[in-house]
Amino acid sequence: MLTADDLFYDPVKTFVDVFSDSLLACHVGDLLTCGEVNVLAGLLADRRHHVAAEHWLAQHKTACDDPHIH
Repeated sequence: MLTADDLFYDPVKTFVDVFSDSLLACHVGDLLTCGEVNVLAGLLADRRHHVAAEHWLAQHKTACDDPHIH
């Protein structure tokens, strides 16, 4: 039998849950553009995943040519 949770879910919560993974940030953070990582970090921070947001920014900055814009 389906429950209400099966029928209705918050896609932003699901996105944030997936992208708050620090291992994913380690593998992908330096591949994102500055704009992409800023938006991702902003969304994570807005959803109270501050540590994950900082982790994405830190991983991105390791290969970023303009780290001052973050």
